[in-house]
Amino acid sequence: SLAHSHHNQNYLLLKKLATFHDDSIQDITVEKVDFWRVLYANKKEGKLLLFAEMKLPGEAWLEFKIHENKLIQTATFRPRGLLGRLYWYCVLPFHSYIFNGMIINLTK
Repeated sequence: SLAHSHHNQNYLLLKKLATFHDDSIQDITVEKVDFWRVLYANKKEGKLLLFAEMKLPGEAWLEFKIHENKLIQTATFRPRGLLGRLYWYCVLPFHSYIFNGMIINLTK
């Protein structure tokens, strides 16, 4: 399916960022990854910064960087008002499962 194919392309994009031995790819030029807009991607620096374009009661970023041969993932959410804070605390218990699963899949 198209969605599955798009998911595989996104997975490969992130895998390329995490692969150090291929120095022929310095910068990754992609505008969107699923519902994330690519704000910054640089293989040489080992950094990928994404901004969420989904409807949220706030703003969300997802950063991947490689430091000392480890893939580090940082999720940031800036809530908008009380609804944003309620949203954050409601989904907080699921973040560990979602983001740990994402890292595991990226490092396979």
